[in-house]
Amino acid sequence: DEHRPEQHYLVKNYRSGAVIIEAAEKVINAGKVLENTVPAVAAGRHEGVIYSYQAAHAGAEAIFIAQQVQALVGGTTHREIDQLGSRIGKSFSLSDIAVLYRTSRQAEAIANALEKRSIPFQVVDVIPFYMSGDARVVYYFLLLTAGMIDKAELLFLLRQEKGIGIRSIDRVDTLIPDNSSDPLAELHERLDILPDKIKEKIFEFRDLSIQCQMKAEKESVASAVTLLIRHLQMNSEDRDLIRLQTISTSAESVRSFAEHLRGGQGSVVYDDRAESVLLATLHAAKGLEFEAVFLTGCEEGLLPLTPRGIGSEAGVQQHVEEERRLFFVGMTRAARVLYLTGAKKRMSFTENKEHTWSRFLKDIPGDLISALPERTVKKRKKPNARQLRLF
Repeated sequence: DEHRPEQHYLVKNYRSGAVIIEAAEKVINAGKVLENTVPAVAAGRHEGVIYSYQAAHAGAEAIFIAQQVQALVGGTTHREIDQLGSRIGKSFSLSDIAVLYRTSRQAEAIANALEKRSIPFQVVDVIPFYMSGDARVVYYFLLLTAGMIDKAELLFLLRQEKGIGIRSIDRVDTLIPDNSSDPLAELHERLDILPDKIKEKIFEFRDLSIQCQMKAEKESVASAVTLLIRHLQMNSEDRDLIRLQTISTSAESVRSFAEHLRGGQGSVVYDDRAESVLLATLHAAKGLEFEAVFLTGCEEGLLPLTPRGIGSEAGVQQHVEEERRLFFVGMTRAARVLYLTGAKKRMSFTENKEHTWSRFLKDIPGDLISALPERTVKKRKKPNARQLRLF
């Protein structure tokens, strides 16, 4: 009795506006009997606003999102800045905006719509951008330079080289212990039994890593990344390579940068300093917050996602509740503006399927969702037509 614990409820939400919090609470608590619970309270000074929009198809949904992003930032070109009026009392920066979706394949249409309007964006997923394409090769060379590369990564680099066949790769594989901390050094000690092409590449890799290290020490890590891109004859305008260069500008050394990338290799990598719209899955967005959020694909079969391989009714219900919590996470990423969007038709594999609004939207009272403001355009007054005098 002397050490009776006290209960303290953390109910203040310092991120989202009151309207967004109330709507999110309605969704997460739908159908539940609430006893002895304390509802969340908005601690911010703004009310927040929620809009909903159902497009004819996924492409139209993406176009709508791009148009709204332009409106939120006040335009992305000089012409748009001059024409677009204020939508919600203030303009946001691109980094204030996030577009969230349930599955990664939804990102393609949205990315295309943003790209056509020259709106910068970054895509964040469970698999980091530098684990595919040319960016992956540059990343592995950075690991090599930092002395952090493992056997599988070194074999990957060797496979990218022309003239090295499967037999040579298999030979190298048998010579390097699986737990080797320096696979390149292991090969260097066995040069006499290696094929000539492998020997050539080992020397080339070592020379390149030395050049990279010297470049980083004399200039910057970003300069070292640029050196790798040029030496490997990659497309310097590749989006992922540009992004890799951008995030390397704040690195103090190749080692620290490689450690940073290694730490994010199996998780979410998000550059919060980039002036760009974030595109991310709902899972990847956990813990983040933005002034304006587009929660896309609010449709039955997508959010909640249709369960696969669940036979029991109890299992299906548990799955839906997990999806409900994910929907709640998406809603509460927004501080001021929340868009709930969906499509009446969406391509699923080879079939264009009809979709209905998500059941989660039905849990939100209609008076919490505002009508979309009309797009206002400032029209220039035409001067009175008159014939110019020649003399």
